[in-house]
Amino acid sequence: MSYDRSFAIAKRHESLLELIEAGGRSAEALAKALGVSEATINRDVSFLRSKGHRISSKRLASGWAFAIQTHESSPGAVEVSK
Repeated sequence: MSYDRSFAIAKRHESLLELIEAGGRSAEALAKALGVSEATINRDVSFLRSKGHRISSKRLASGWAFAIQTHESSPGAVEVSK
């Protein structure tokens, strides 16, 4: 049972990274896409950041979105930590 749960979480993290890499999605949109709560998305993003993934938050006209921070995007990105 524990293995199944761990595997499901690892797959969700993988999917989350893919969606963030695609760009332009808020925590709300990510939560809907993955079928979890916004709180789960925020916990997952914090976990992924702790594992070295450079996830930033950037301001869009419609609100905030997560993005993978690259060397090219780092000067304009605003890092928002929870």
